[in-house]
Amino acid sequence: MTEPPTPSPAPSAPAPSPSPPEEPRARPEKRARIAPLPAVIGAIVGAFGAIVGSGVVSIAVAIAVYADEGLGVEDMRSPAFLEELMTNFPVVASSVVATGVFLVGIPMLTAKLSRTSIKEGLGLRAAPWPTFLVAPLGILALGPTSDRLVTWMKEIAPHSTMNALEMIGKLVEAHPWWMLWPIIALTPGIAEEVFFRGLIQRSAGFGKKAIVISALSFSFFHMDPHHIAGVLPLGFYLAWLGARTGSTLVPIVAHVVNNSMALLAGKLA
Repeated sequence: MTEPPTPSPAPSAPAPSPSPPEEPRARPEKRARIAPLPAVIGAIVGAFGAIVGSGVVSIAVAIAVYADEGLGVEDMRSPAFLEELMTNFPVVASSVVATGVFLVGIPMLTAKLSRTSIKEGLGLRAAPWPTFLVAPLGILALGPTSDRLVTWMKEIAPHSTMNALEMIGKLVEAHPWWMLWPIIALTPGIAEEVFFRGLIQRSAGFGKKAIVISALSFSFFHMDPHHIAGVLPLGFYLAWLGARTGSTLVPIVAHVVNNSMALLAGKLA
């Protein structure tokens, strides 16, 4: 009698292979453009801070400078004192520096809080080197147009002014070129371009609407109607430069050169 065949053992299931180690989660990439809503909030805060903050700082410096003069309230309200105040270098310099801190610091803070690359979000990127040579020529060519617009504004509305241009002229007369260049050419050229071309314009895009918004906001920031008329064509040109080159550095160079030449012309005149 034959024995029944022995059943073969069932095949065993393969051992589970070890799962690969989890890769660390990549950090979310930073945006290359500040979103419109954070940009609007940053623009409002920056403009308000620049106007109010610079005023507070200049008043504090003026109090320190004239502490030993024994001036009364009526003395401080006199036109002569106000004129002297607007040509006092420590007072004006502190106001300009405070304005620059807000106009540069708030855009950087806005980019940081909205997880946007500061370099790309504010346009602090390179451009072809010839543009840095050609851009200043264009803005200098607009000088006669700006002067003519100021003249027309003075003829049309002679009393609609804060005498800002006259105060700048007296400031230029009162101090040497090397003292004035950092506060008239360098600081405004950098700070205003970072704020208006970097924060405001780039968040609005690169089309005609962004150029108009950037140019008008830049012009009206100067507040004095006569001054607004003079900087209006410059604002449109600087905004066009920012859109055309995709870089805020090009308008910065053009702006600094323009203010430098205006300062030099004022000294020579």
